[in-house]
Amino acid sequence: MAVKPASKASPQAAKTAKPAKSAKTTKKLTKTQRATTSAHVKNEPRIKRDNGPGAPSSYTPELLERAKNYLVNYRDAGDVVPTIAGMAVEIGTTRDACYFWERQEDKPEFAYIMSQLRQIQERGLVNSGLQGEFNSTITKLMMSKHGYVDRVEQALTSPDGSMSPKEIDPQLVKALVAKLVD
Repeated sequence: MAVKPASKASPQAAKTAKPAKSAKTTKKLTKTQRATTSAHVKNEPRIKRDNGPGAPSSYTPELLERAKNYLVNYRDAGDVVPTIAGMAVEIGTTRDACYFWERQEDKPEFAYIMSQLRQIQERGLVNSGLQGEFNSTITKLMMSKHGYVDRVEQALTSPDGSMSPKEIDPQLVKALVAKLVD
């Protein structure tokens, strides 16, 4: 039996050769899907930061100044009361990043800004809510984030004591039982 020598393809042929189609058909991604595919799916390396995977932190002194500016000028940004989401948009980050930076021990200035934001928000809600300038349902919902609750307390006893249990005379009980038995 004669063995055929393996044919060697030219380098040009290797470049133009199409790969064989597999049994599985692959779905082509749309332009939007390609744009939104994350870096790790494309097998591109991720940039590491000190606190875990992902992009390096965008926390900068300029960002801190923009956050402080938002506290003073939140109305210029179109917000009726300052919000964490509003501040995040104005400083170019996300709410999650704001919450993350607030918890970082090396960023006490940002934690202070977040605290101030909440206090200014609470004050605005209370004042505008009492003056009837805000929708009461939304105000009540937002106030719950500041520890305010709407509840009705029910007393188990009356203030005058009329609903309090009284001592029953044992002689009276005996007399009632005797009447019922007869």
